[in-house]
Amino acid sequence: MGCYNDKVVRDLPFLAKIGLVTLNNCRQACWRYGFKYFGVQNSNLCYCGDTYNKYGKVDDVRCQKRCLGNKAQICGDLWLNNIYETGIGGNDESDYTRETESEKSEEQTVPDEESTIIDGNTDNEPSIDKDTDSGADT
Repeated sequence: MGCYNDKVVRDLPFLAKIGLVTLNNCRQACWRYGFKYFGVQNSNLCYCGDTYNKYGKVDDVRCQKRCLGNKAQICGDLWLNNIYETGIGGNDESDYTRETESEKSEEQTVPDEESTIIDGNTDNEPSIDKDTDSGADT
Protein backbone atom coordinates (compact mmCIF):
# COMPACT_ATOMS: atom_id res chain seq x y z
CA MET A 1 0.00 0.00 0.00
CA GLY A 2 2.68 2.49 1.05
CA CYS A 3 3.51 5.20 3.58
CA TYR A 4 0.60 7.16 5.10
CA ASN A 5 0.21 10.05 7.56
CA ASP A 6 -1.28 9.39 10.99
CA LYS A 7 -2.67 11.63 13.75
CA VAL A 8 -3.96 11.32 17.33
CA VAL A 9 -7.30 10.00 16.03
CA ARG A 10 -5.64 7.02 14.40
CA ASP A 11 -5.95 6.09 10.74
CA LEU A 12 -5.95 2.42 11.84
CA PRO A 13 -7.76 2.55 15.22
CA PHE A 14 -6.71 -0.74 16.86
CA LEU A 15 -3.32 -1.04 18.58
CA ALA A 16 -2.03 -4.63 18.66
CA LYS A 17 -0.10 -5.55 21.80
CA ILE A 18 2.74 -7.62 20.40
CA GLY A 19 6.39 -7.99 21.32
CA LEU A 20 9.09 -6.55 19.12
CA VAL A 21 7.37 -5.49 15.91
CA THR A 22 7.97 -7.32 12.62
CA LEU A 23 5.79 -7.22 9.53
CA ASN A 24 4.80 -10.83 10.08
CA ASN A 25 3.82 -10.65 13.76
CA CYS A 26 1.82 -7.44 13.14
CA ARG A 27 0.05 -9.01 10.17
CA GLN A 28 -0.73 -12.15 12.17
CA ALA A 29 -2.21 -10.17 15.07
CA CYS A 30 -4.44 -8.08 12.80
CA TRP A 31 -5.41 -11.04 10.61
CA ARG A 32 -6.38 -13.03 13.70
CA TYR A 33 -9.04 -10.43 14.51
CA GLY A 34 -10.29 -10.27 10.93
CA PHE A 35 -8.93 -6.84 9.98
CA LYS A 36 -8.19 -6.08 6.33
CA TYR A 37 -5.14 -3.85 6.93
CA PHE A 38 -2.21 -3.49 9.28
CA GLY A 39 0.20 -0.64 9.72
CA VAL A 40 3.58 -0.43 11.38
CA GLN A 41 4.77 2.86 12.81
CA ASN A 42 7.90 4.36 14.35
CA SER A 43 9.71 0.97 14.44
CA ASN A 44 7.68 -0.39 17.38
CA LEU A 45 3.91 0.08 16.91
CA CYS A 46 1.38 -2.17 15.16
CA TYR A 47 -2.08 -0.90 14.22
CA CYS A 48 -5.05 -2.69 12.62
CA GLY A 49 -8.21 -1.59 10.80
CA ASP A 50 -10.56 -2.12 7.89
CA THR A 51 -10.02 1.26 6.21
CA TYR A 52 -7.07 3.63 5.87
CA ASN A 53 -5.95 6.89 4.21
CA LYS A 54 -7.77 9.45 6.40
CA TYR A 55 -4.73 11.74 6.31
CA GLY A 56 -3.17 11.05 2.92
CA LYS A 57 -0.33 9.11 1.35
CA VAL A 58 3.23 10.46 1.43
CA ASP A 59 6.36 9.53 -0.49
CA ASP A 60 7.49 6.05 0.59
CA VAL A 61 11.01 7.33 1.34
CA ARG A 62 9.58 9.17 4.39
CA CYS A 63 8.92 5.82 6.12
CA GLN A 64 12.51 4.89 7.02
CA LYS A 65 12.64 3.40 10.53
CA ARG A 66 13.73 -0.23 10.85
CA CYS A 67 11.44 -2.65 12.71
CA LEU A 68 12.69 -3.40 16.22
CA GLY A 69 12.03 -7.11 15.74
CA ASN A 70 13.66 -7.37 12.30
CA LYS A 71 16.11 -4.68 11.21
CA ALA A 72 15.83 -5.84 7.58
CA GLN A 73 12.22 -4.57 7.51
CA ILE A 74 10.89 -0.98 7.42
CA CYS A 75 8.30 -0.03 10.05
CA GLY A 76 7.09 3.47 9.26
CA ASP A 77 8.36 6.56 11.07
CA LEU A 78 7.12 9.13 13.58
CA TRP A 79 3.38 9.62 12.79
CA LEU A 80 3.81 7.64 9.56
CA ASN A 81 2.41 4.13 8.92
CA ASN A 82 3.64 1.60 6.40
CA ILE A 83 0.28 -0.01 5.56
CA TYR A 84 -0.23 -3.52 4.18
CA GLU A 85 -3.07 -5.96 3.57
CA THR A 86 -3.44 -8.75 6.14
CA GLY A 87 -4.67 -11.31 3.64
CA ILE A 88 -8.33 -11.14 4.67
CA GLY A 89 -10.09 -11.00 1.33
CA GLY A 90 -7.48 -12.48 -0.96
CA ASN A 91 -3.84 -11.64 -0.19
CA ASP A 92 -1.57 -14.65 0.39
CA GLU A 93 0.33 -15.13 3.65
CA SER A 94 3.43 -16.17 1.70
CA ASP A 95 4.16 -12.47 1.04
CA TYR A 96 5.57 -12.27 4.58
CA THR A 97 8.53 -14.10 6.04
CA ARG A 98 8.11 -16.56 8.87
CA GLU A 99 8.79 -15.08 12.29
CA THR A 100 11.64 -16.68 14.22
CA GLU A 101 11.72 -17.19 17.98
CA SER A 102 14.36 -14.45 18.25
CA GLU A 103 11.81 -11.95 16.90
CA LYS A 104 9.44 -12.54 19.84
CA SER A 105 9.60 -10.51 23.05
CA GLU A 106 7.55 -9.86 26.18
CA GLU A 107 8.05 -6.10 25.76
CA GLN A 108 4.77 -4.22 25.31
CA THR A 109 4.07 -0.86 23.73
CA VAL A 110 2.38 2.00 25.57
CA PRO A 111 -1.00 2.76 23.97
CA ASP A 112 -2.31 6.23 23.28
CA GLU A 113 -5.73 7.44 24.43
CA GLU A 114 -7.37 7.11 20.99
CA SER A 115 -6.67 3.41 20.33
CA THR A 116 -8.55 0.27 21.20
CA ILE A 117 -6.07 -2.38 22.31
CA ILE A 118 -6.01 -5.92 20.95
CA ASP A 119 -3.79 -8.62 22.39
CA GLY A 120 -1.68 -9.88 19.50
CA ASN A 121 0.20 -12.48 21.55
CA THR A 122 -0.11 -15.63 19.44
CA ASP A 123 0.80 -17.89 22.39
CA ASN A 124 -2.48 -17.14 24.26
CA GLU A 125 -6.10 -16.56 23.35
CA PRO A 126 -6.30 -12.89 22.39
CA SER A 127 -8.67 -10.35 23.87
CA ILE A 128 -9.88 -6.90 22.89
CA ASP A 129 -9.86 -4.14 25.48
CA LYS A 130 -10.80 -0.48 25.30
CA ASP A 131 -7.90 1.72 26.38
CA THR A 132 -9.26 3.89 29.21
CA ASP A 133 -6.19 4.44 31.37
CA SER A 134 -4.77 7.53 29.63
CA GLY A 135 -1.83 5.72 28.11
CA ALA A 136 -0.47 3.89 31.15
CA ASP A 137 1.24 0.58 30.43
CA THR A 138 -1.08 -2.30 31.28
